[in-house]
Amino acid sequence: MRVLKLVGAVVILCAASSAVADPAISQIRAEYQAIRKALPTYSEESVHLAEESTEGGEAKVYRDQQQGLRLIRTDQYGEMGKTLMEFYYQNGALIFAYREYHQYNVPFYLTPDTAKDVGSEPFDPNKTKIVENRYYFLNGKMIRWLDEAKKQIDPRTPKFQDAETVILDFSNHLSSVAQQKPPVTQAEWGQCMGAASSRPGAPDERQVGKMGVYAYALSRCGFRPTAQRADGKAMLAKRDCDRVYAIAEEAFACEEFGGSVAGNHFLQSLDDRAFDDTAFWQACKHVQAGSLSRAVFGKQICGE
Repeated sequence: MRVLKLVGAVVILCAASSAVADPAISQIRAEYQAIRKALPTYSEESVHLAEESTEGGEAKVYRDQQQGLRLIRTDQYGEMGKTLMEFYYQNGALIFAYREYHQYNVPFYLTPDTAKDVGSEPFDPNKTKIVENRYYFLNGKMIRWLDEAKKQIDPRTPKFQDAETVILDFSNHLSSVAQQKPPVTQAEWGQCMGAASSRPGAPDERQVGKMGVYAYALSRCGFRPTAQRADGKAMLAKRDCDRVYAIAEEAFACEEFGGSVAGNHFLQSLDDRAFDDTAFWQACKHVQAGSLSRAVFGKQICGE
């Protein structure tokens, strides 16, 4: 298990903003310490977060031995920074959230050469500014917010109320995603595919065209192999293979799609199913060139 480094020291969490400790805050901190101590005994599951930032992201879900949700850690990436968040739970309710934002000096892709071309300084990780915030919750309400200076934000301000709404909404979304199980039956899988391909707000994430649509859906629902080939690769159902072929067939460059957000998640779904993604990208070029038929593609890629 990867060691979480965001809030490892109890001293960080326990930075008090008043001389007299609030009993509710003390209880939250005690529960936080208990979760951190028991972390090596928890199960860990990774969940893709494609819609949450420009460069995608990932969540790790930690459950105790009774399968109770205890911690969700998210990593979200953007061109100007990354956001790390931790959500701690007790009896299914959010009790503490930690946010750490890494603000880059310039977009991360500005190398010394490219920066010179556009008249900018290059990306320098040593110039990254880290901003931390801590949020305490009780009975579904935020009761304290400590900003980057470890000062309390007035709960009567719109700023406090807006932050409460955003964090609770994101926590609820993550909890819902964490509770979703991958489709097992053909009916469940078909329902997942339909929901993923028609999800509101998806077009921006899926890029454009059916290639992005199918990749978006497949990356969330996975493939449904009908059997296992002798070489250990997934044998896809005909409908799945039709969708994969349509991705390869659509007329824009395989390399361009491979570098897109939808393409990255599609590759991840390929890897998750022991699917030969290298063979797919090679086949993609031949399909677009008109030199690889659906029948041959099915034999080479889908195991038909």
